[in-house]
Amino acid sequence: MERAADLANTNLVYLNTSVKKNLGVSPKNIVTQTKPADCTLTCSLMKPGCEEPVDDTSTHLVINDSGSLLADQNVVSGYTETVCIKCTNSIDILKQTTFTVTQEKRTDPDRYTLLQQGNLSLQIQSV
Repeated sequence: MERAADLANTNLVYLNTSVKKNLGVSPKNIVTQTKPADCTLTCSLMKPGCEEPVDDTSTHLVINDSGSLLADQNVVSGYTETVCIKCTNSIDILKQTTFTVTQEKRTDPDRYTLLQQGNLSLQIQSV
């Protein structure tokens, strides 16, 4: 098993949605298995240094069942998380370089939320 590519730091903008952003990271673009019959590849999020797992309750990142890395994009205060991805198969362990995901904080209340709260008025002018 070999490292296919290093992961780049990622910056996200705030979006008012509960849908997690797929960062385009999955086992197939992290690891090249030198022997395809090596068994199932399993990847997990780890703290920097790749020795301890990330606490699932305090992270804004998750690896879903298909192995894709997903990130929250609706954290009003924003966040920065530095993680490592560790992939294993039946005979090998690969620790990916540490990388950082940053979601910018919301700088302005989004218009949809203001409209819902009645704090935004719409003016329509005929021409």
